[in-house]
Amino acid sequence: MKNPHLARLDRQLRLHGETVQLQRIVGTSTQTLTKTDVRGVVKTLGIQQLVGGISQTNYTVIISPTELRRAGWPGAITATIPSGLVSNRDNAIPTSSDKMWFRGAIKTISRADAIYDGDECVRIELTCTG
Repeated sequence: MKNPHLARLDRQLRLHGETVQLQRIVGTSTQTLTKTDVRGVVKTLGIQQLVGGISQTNYTVIISPTELRRAGWPGAITATIPSGLVSNRDNAIPTSSDKMWFRGAIKTISRADAIYDGDECVRIELTCTG
């Protein structure tokens, strides 16, 4: 049975979300750009003034892990962490090295927060700039 929080988010994204595209470069010696389109709710946080009259806009984007898994977005990996322990990090959760395309421009992900209900990821909140 699907988590009720996740089911509610999936429904709201289907009805009210806009298409956003996640982009990730995968591979070490041969690099490939991996892309996937998902539905997301995009909220403008504000415009930050930089030097020389240049400004950048900050956004919060809410997406569902359901669409990432359905699209086969790079899945779980096993990574070695400095202590020598093994971490089963969920590679489907976007990171700050990924990019996002929406509203006609590429954005940089500055923060990615996975929201869990128990052991299940039910929502992903991204902070983007661009």
